[in-house]
Amino acid sequence: MDATQTSAGVAAGPASSSAQPRAWPRRLYLILAWLFLAGVVAQAFLAGAGLFVPGQWLLWHGVLGHLLSSPLPVIPALLLILSFVGRMPAAVRWLSALLLILAWVQPVFLYLRGLVPLLASLHPVNALLLFALPLALIARGRAS
Repeated sequence: MDATQTSAGVAAGPASSSAQPRAWPRRLYLILAWLFLAGVVAQAFLAGAGLFVPGQWLLWHGVLGHLLSSPLPVIPALLLILSFVGRMPAAVRWLSALLLILAWVQPVFLYLRGLVPLLASLHPVNALLLFALPLALIARGRAS
């Protein structure tokens, strides 16, 4: 039996490598992390344009915000699932869970502004975290 055959005599090519099942979830993970990051950058642009340029920029900020986080932050949820499917390090899984939580509370800050107006001021602070966290996840995802 040569080195490319298993004990059953079946060829053990690259497809049977333990790294293969993890490759596609990790690639998809990185693509979705970049997509979410691009959405956050677009959100910042739309919010800024809504403050300084006449037009319906804030309306589009709200529309994109709902796509990214309401009622369920789909991209962060997929990132959490893929972090397990791709057998990524525990730190990536925990940070993916944190991203899901932060994306979920992002619109909640605004919804509660009638009850506790100061909570609405956490909306842009949380947006900074929603920008930084995907960057960290992308860096860790590429390294793992």
